[in-house]
Amino acid sequence: MPAQQPQPPTPVVEPPTSNPPIANPPDLEEAILETDWQFAENSSLEWYSNPNVDLPRHGRGGIQVTRPQGGASVPRVEFSPYLAYRLEPYLDTDPDALKRLEIMQILIWRTAQEAYLQWTRHLDYDPGQLELQIGNAPSARCGHYDAACYVPSLNKVILGTDWIAEAYGRIFQGTADKGVLDSVHRELFWVISHEAGHQFHYSNPNGLTRGCTPPSGCHAPYGEGSVIGYDTLESGVSRYHVVEEDIRHVPNATWKEDDWDEYDVYVFGDNSSDITAYGVWIDHDFEVEGVTQPGDISQGSLTVTDEISALGYVQGTPSNTPPTGSATYSGTDNFLGVDMDEEYLGSLLRADANLRYTFSSNTMSLRINNFEAHYAASGPATWHDHSFTDWGDFRYDLQCTSGGCSGDGVQTQWYPDTTANDPSGWVGGVVNDTDNSYVGSFVAEKD
Repeated sequence: MPAQQPQPPTPVVEPPTSNPPIANPPDLEEAILETDWQFAENSSLEWYSNPNVDLPRHGRGGIQVTRPQGGASVPRVEFSPYLAYRLEPYLDTDPDALKRLEIMQILIWRTAQEAYLQWTRHLDYDPGQLELQIGNAPSARCGHYDAACYVPSLNKVILGTDWIAEAYGRIFQGTADKGVLDSVHRELFWVISHEAGHQFHYSNPNGLTRGCTPPSGCHAPYGEGSVIGYDTLESGVSRYHVVEEDIRHVPNATWKEDDWDEYDVYVFGDNSSDITAYGVWIDHDFEVEGVTQPGDISQGSLTVTDEISALGYVQGTPSNTPPTGSATYSGTDNFLGVDMDEEYLGSLLRADANLRYTFSSNTMSLRINNFEAHYAASGPATWHDHSFTDWGDFRYDLQCTSGGCSGDGVQTQWYPDTTANDPSGWVGGVVNDTDNSYVGSFVAEKD
């Protein structure tokens, strides 16, 4: 089974050390959320969607999913039990300490999702569960480079405690300066991207053997500026992003030229209707650009474009023939869509869509409710109840013509029921509700 997306982990604590307390800058959370690291424009730091991981398996529950190339896996981030009290020695008495730890965890977790995606979107296989450990025990230091390492025997990337503690201090001592936040982000991004390359078994016959166990060309040659190289450590310049030359040296991987991935998620129409299918197109636009400054992975230019868009559709042959009297149309789980709100951006939605056509006024009322969303929480991606206060029971008033009905971001058409020989036996439509931040499509059969 492919690995699934975790949510940011809960801090794990152990007995304190003798480190001094860390200052708590005012409005730090707000400052972090307002940085221009160019995470998805309409996404929060606490949420990250990778459609290749979050969407259902093809055919499960009748939902068809056409995926692009790429490994359906994201890293599971685990914080070492030695880390919490190292960073916050007064965790038990400082009321703001837990919040600071949570913020740091979210920053690392979110950065790791995008750093790993640079590699996984080019894989020709599902790599299974990927492990990223934050902090290490004193007896398990990385050795050749204490900032971070990949441990083949554990198939795990480890970010060193000393390095994380230094970055933590830079953020939480003094003021929540945007320049410091951006600097830490660049450093995290480069290091995680570099170590992830080892986790996918980068091997270059002309590469460096320095830091390799057992000896092999596990680093790019000097002068290439590769994120999997050591140029920056030798006062050179490195890219923050993965390029085709890097992927050439990863087993079972093929470079994907496009910066976007397209997913087609749909349900086949009923055999009695002239509706072939209905569903949603999901586009994931992902691109990383930028280079470090000479000898400094924390400084340079880093831009991450990571955006999701979606559009509903209905495929079929409409009749352009409305009912000859009032009618109702109903269904269960007959709406398929995508949540476009920042808290659940990219999550697949399903719901019930029911309609009532009033002949005398030539109008249609549409109700969509009983929403569920498909995403990973603490385990594999699955369906979750998705109806909240003031969200999840939507009603639309539509005006109709012979070609269908429209209004309030909804468009419908009439479709024939070939079995009942009824030209208006089905209704199919699309929703683009910007006020409630979701899109999708539906079909419903005349009662």
